[in-house]
Amino acid sequence: MKKAVISRNDIIAAGKAIVLEEGFEAISMRKVADKCKVAIGSLYNYYPSKEDLIIGIIASIWDEAIFDLSAVAQGQSFAMTVKILFTEIEAVNAQYPAFLSLHAVGLGQKAKIRGRTVMDVYFTKIKAIMAESLDHDQQIKDQVFDDDFTAQKFIDFILSNLITAIIAHRSCDYLLTLLNKVLY
Repeated sequence: MKKAVISRNDIIAAGKAIVLEEGFEAISMRKVADKCKVAIGSLYNYYPSKEDLIIGIIASIWDEAIFDLSAVAQGQSFAMTVKILFTEIEAVNAQYPAFLSLHAVGLGQKAKIRGRTVMDVYFTKIKAIMAESLDHDQQIKDQVFDDDFTAQKFIDFILSNLITAIIAHRSCDYLLTLLNKVLY
């Protein structure tokens, strides 16, 4: 007999377990309901569609990826913060293959927009960690940034290239070399 009580956390945990075992493409409402030992209709009370469920899983993975990263990066040079971010996000992407690119290729058009919005929330959090690290890095040369070459544009550039390197399964060494030549 299937249990009647379930929570969003139970559903997301079951979905993440399926992703770990079989990948994102294996997610289905029926498979998650079976894993939760509930009727499929119970899932629809929390997630009206498979795409909504996948977006919930992606958000949970981001929570896992950046949990406490600001504390880890605190007191580090900007270059070390970037390296830490790369290592942590790369590890999560290895654990949950394709989660960084799923919003772009694995969802319907409306869900892509919602998925991208979720990703942007987490990118904003990561950029805040980077900005704090950049502001506190005493080793950075004076007058590196100006009205055209701003710290925010630099952070955007670094994060974009960091994510691209992870998706392409490349090292971040070149990015770190570039960063060191510009800043220090």
